[in-house]
Amino acid sequence: MTFKKVNLNPTGKNVGDCVIRAIMRAEKNSWQKTFMELCRIGHDIYQMPNSKDVYRKYLNEKGWSKMPMPRFENRKRYTVRDFINEFNKGIYIIEVARHLTIVEDGVLIDSWDCGYKCVGNYFKK
Repeated sequence: MTFKKVNLNPTGKNVGDCVIRAIMRAEKNSWQKTFMELCRIGHDIYQMPNSKDVYRKYLNEKGWSKMPMPRFENRKRYTVRDFINEFNKGIYIIEVARHLTIVEDGVLIDSWDCGYKCVGNYFKK
């Protein structure tokens, strides 16, 4: 697994914006545009822009498919590292506990290495 440490926040700050950073990278949008689109949905459904309901609705609107949590045959959950070994082509947005991250062609791109975390649902186009 390759990890590329990048903080996609335009100010370089760590401010709990993982949802915006992951989605902006996947959608090739700016931080500001992604934030405003998430805020629009949050406004409409009375939730914060980084809530699961908001970002899942946004991703659905943009053509991303929510995929079920991957598991091995023995029902053991995949870590992000395991996921990358299995799915090393394409762009994936991955839910882990209290975090959203992105994998591009086998590279985990994030401000910290969450490769040890278990994958929840993930999104692909």
